[in-house]
Amino acid sequence: MTTLSEHQDSMLSLLKNRMLPPGANDPYLQSLGGSSELARLREVALWWCAFTVRTGCQWTCRLLERLQLFDETIETFFASENISPYAETATRQFLQRLTQHGDRVVAALAQFELVANERCIQNMVIDWDRDPNQVLFALRTGSPLPPRDSFWLYRVRLAPEPSSPVDVEMIEIDA
Repeated sequence: MTTLSEHQDSMLSLLKNRMLPPGANDPYLQSLGGSSELARLREVALWWCAFTVRTGCQWTCRLLERLQLFDETIETFFASENISPYAETATRQFLQRLTQHGDRVVAALAQFELVANERCIQNMVIDWDRDPNQVLFALRTGSPLPPRDSFWLYRVRLAPEPSSPVDVEMIEIDA
């Protein structure tokens, strides 16, 4: 006999496409594993997750879609995180996760958008592997993304004062 808490944990694991907890041998849970009903429920949950983050971080989502990483990233985020039911918090969780992304342009844009969404900028430095102005222009207009720059690092400095401009410094990369 499983407790209500164990049953709920098992249901969440099934929904998030995770392994069932050890000892979850309930025949009902076993029958749900490959069911079309569970697949449909997971599809709806992923749609809501995608809708939430698309609304809260449009630039990063556009970039992920351009790089054909959006669906995979949403699925991984949904499966591995305890996502908040509050849209702003879920967006923050998503962006915080992406600041560690393996693609440096994704990580930089997520960090930039996270700071912009927080609206309380501290002195912040974000290093980009290509010109951030060109990245944002490409995402806004649909033009091709600029390639990674082998010769320059683009250091973006953000200041806490709203009247302060964003400073972009080009730093030559040692060969």
